[in-house]
Amino acid sequence: MKSIKTTQIYAYGCDPSLINSIDFMNSSLEDLIDVIDMTKIPPELIKGENPKSFYFDAAVLNLPDEDAGITGVITLFESHCAFHSWTKYKFCCIVVCSCKEYNSDLVAYFCKDRFKAQNVSYKTIIM
Repeated sequence: MKSIKTTQIYAYGCDPSLINSIDFMNSSLEDLIDVIDMTKIPPELIKGENPKSFYFDAAVLNLPDEDAGITGVITLFESHCAFHSWTKYKFCCIVVCSCKEYNSDLVAYFCKDRFKAQNVSYKTIIM
């Protein structure tokens, strides 16, 4: 049986203007997918009401400031990449899940550089 690898990257001290931009986060996730050589599923192949990548801006629900942030998921042939940002805390979490091997160190470095994080930590689980 093929193994599944999941890496959760925790990026601290991020630039709030970056992690609170849906366009920036979307392009960052798309670039990360290219860096780790994964394949995005084209929207026309995804079934359901929302055939595109999902992005949610908590501000539209008028949630308290501490809950503000954005969430996104990109569906891959290999599985998915996702993120959630908490702007007030200058924090974001990025998750890569795949049955295809990838370099977790590279993902962590990419996130630290891209989000101008002061520090990153990550955890990888292989099942």
